[in-house]
Amino acid sequence: MLHPVFVHFPHPKTEHNPGRSSRQPWNTSLEHRRKFLRNPGRYVTPVGSLAEAPLAFWAEWEAPSYVIHPRLAEGDLPRFLQEPRWERPTTKGFRQNTDPWVFGDCFRYSNCRQLKQSGFRSLAAGSVILFGSTLGLASADGPRFVLDTLFVVSGQRQKFTPADPPSTDEAFRVCTIQALATGDDANACGASDACSAANAWFTLYSGATYEAPINGMYSFVPCRRADRKDFRFARPTLSLPLDVVNPRNWRGPRERVGRCRRMKFGICGRLCATRLSPPDVLKEFTSQPPPRTTAHRTPWFELPPSERPLTALCSCPEKSPPFLVSPQGHHSLKTIC
Repeated sequence: MLHPVFVHFPHPKTEHNPGRSSRQPWNTSLEHRRKFLRNPGRYVTPVGSLAEAPLAFWAEWEAPSYVIHPRLAEGDLPRFLQEPRWERPTTKGFRQNTDPWVFGDCFRYSNCRQLKQSGFRSLAAGSVILFGSTLGLASADGPRFVLDTLFVVSGQRQKFTPADPPSTDEAFRVCTIQALATGDDANACGASDACSAANAWFTLYSGATYEAPINGMYSFVPCRRADRKDFRFARPTLSLPLDVVNPRNWRGPRERVGRCRRMKFGICGRLCATRLSPPDVLKEFTSQPPPRTTAHRTPWFELPPSERPLTALCSCPEKSPPFLVSPQGHHSLKTIC
């Protein structure tokens, strides 16, 4: 019988840099990167009610996006606010897939590390995955783990191969499943076998939602309302026991769900949850240098609780699903194999 586990899952920390272009093209490099995105969504307010608004949040989005607000570099704050778009590629060749997927009706986790660590293909419902990055490895204060996505595994899952894709919306199929089958080992996300193998087996997990939680837990990402002047925020740092999240390690021990529940509520108790809308299909654009602006200097952790980033369930580009957002992040992975 499978038991829920706690997974510390590191992925690359670097923010995409489109330079002076008004459009960030599809990522065709060998490394995944983060984006700071703006998208409509629904969130849970500090008093527990639901609200809708344009939201700003950190996420992985390897499909194209429009650059809205470039900023000067300032600490760990994002430099570029981008709006997600997707397109049906007209040329062949490698392109990165987006995983985890935080858009639409629920979050999705579909492939990263699954070929190298087979346990990730058989996670029990109620398992908790912390997707994030490690920052400050060379700093005097030591490294810290920052969170961009907390994923709670639901009971819904599909086994699939890129040659026999799962039943999903078109945006996810194009941006993740079809992208997964392109190129060579670069889409393997650290796996010893290429994710591009047409007959490689993966498990597509749906995340627990605010409306349908698992053991009181749901998937989320940190966010802020994008219509605020100080919409930018650094990915939040998680301070958890070292046997659970050790920023110096890429792997760690597994945890049973009882502890996951206590830590989950400790993480999101200060935040609010929301859902984002799907991104639009990419339309024609006119390339022009983005305007230069100055950055707001108040970090989120110096603000009163009511003004800090919110946790959100968000939706994705047009024809894609919503997702959840929360304001803290870091990288590291705990194996369950």
